Amino acid sequence: MINLLGVLKKKSASGEVVEMKKKDKISVGDVLITGDGAFVQIKFIDKGEMIMRPGTEVTIADYGFDESNPKADKANLEIAKGGLRRLTGLIGKRGDKSADQLKTPTATVGIRGTVYETVVVLPNATQLDSNLAPGEYFKTHSGSIAVTTPLGTIEIPAGKFGAIKRDKADLKKTEAPAVLDKDPGLPPFNPPKDAQIGGGECEASLNINNFFLHNVTQVTMHTLYPQGR
Repeated sequence: MINLLGVLKKKSASGEVVEMKKKDKISVGDVLITGDGAFVQIKFIDKGEMIMRPGTEVTIADYGFDESNPKADKANLEIAKGGLRRLTGLIGKRGDKSADQLKTPTATVGIRGTVYETVVVLPNATQLDSNLAPGEYFKTHSGSIAVTTPLGTIEIPAGKFGAIKRDKADLKKTEAPAVLDKDPGLPPFNPPKDAQIGGGECEASLNINNFFLHNVTQVTMHTLYPQGR
C-alpha cells in the first residue's frame, strides 16, 4: 500500500527500526527515513499526500482526522533533513487553519491549502544532489504557505520561493526568512522515468515531476491511521 522506489525505513516510538514493505502501517510517533535514491509517496486519510525525497527524515509528530469532528483535526509533521512535497488535505481547510503544520529545524510552516515543497540542507550535508548552501528552502506550487521563525514570518504565494539561510560566520545561527523571486537551485524530483513502484498487483508507473500538478491517479498509496486504529 505504499509507493516506494528504493528503501524506506521506519523508526517507531519504541526505537525499533524496520524496513517498510507493502501494507505496513504508519503511526503517530514514527520516524520515516528514505535511503539513497529513494522516493516515497504516502496518502493520508484526510486526502492529503506527501512525497519524500532521497535522504529525508520525517517524523509523524501528531495526526488525527475524524470526518464528523473537524475541531479534532491535526496534522503535525517534522522534517529533520532532506526534502518533501506535500498536497494538503481536508485538515486545516474545514476548521482550525493552524491544524496542519510542518516543522523544520528552525521554522514552522503554516498551510493555506496548497501544494508546496520544503528542502532542509544541514551543514556538511551530502544527501541531496544540490549545490544549495546550508539552510531551509521552500517553493509553493499552488495556494500559499506561511513560514515563521523567531526572526519573523513570511508568506510565500504560488510560484514563489522562500529561504532561511544560515549565517556564514556561524552555521548555528540563521537569518530571517525571506521570499525569493527566483529558484535558489532546488534539486529536482527526478526518479527514473516510468519507474515501477510497488510489486505484483500494485505495480504502477509514477512520474514524480507530474504528480500533484497533472492529477496522476493510477497509483496505490499507503494510508496513515491515527494511533490506536
